[in-house]
Amino acid sequence: MEHQIQTTPTPSFSMSDFNAADTAKMEIMSFGRRTGWFWEFAGPGHAKAIAYNDARARERLEEEARREQQMVNGKKYKATVESVEDVKARNINAVVSRLVGWNDVEMDGQIFPFSPDNARRFLEDPARGAILVEALEFLFEASSFMKRSQTN
Repeated sequence: MEHQIQTTPTPSFSMSDFNAADTAKMEIMSFGRRTGWFWEFAGPGHAKAIAYNDARARERLEEEARREQQMVNGKKYKATVESVEDVKARNINAVVSRLVGWNDVEMDGQIFPFSPDNARRFLEDPARGAILVEALEFLFEASSFMKRSQTN
């Protein structure tokens, strides 16, 4: 028998009250200095995030199927060893795949428009590794995509 705790008044919610924001903006910092350059990322329920997560899940399932097939065929399973470059490329892909856009900025005297290629080129430079880490942390921090209440 189920027991429900009754309080007065009964809380009232909409299912959407629990939804993450569709997108969120992160300001790129330069050694602690604000730049005014904002990157907009797809939230967990955004089509871009879903597509990325589905692709990663398919990769994992394919790897599991290969491992299982090798074991069924009596072969020793040899795990795939990722190189440092592979891990960095995967991390950059995780950021770029969720990046919706950014505001116009001038970089070295030229407008640096948003494109996935420009984002990738920017993040590939080891001298900007801190920005890659900042973006990854932003993406994996649940509070980044929390909807802000009207009263806050």
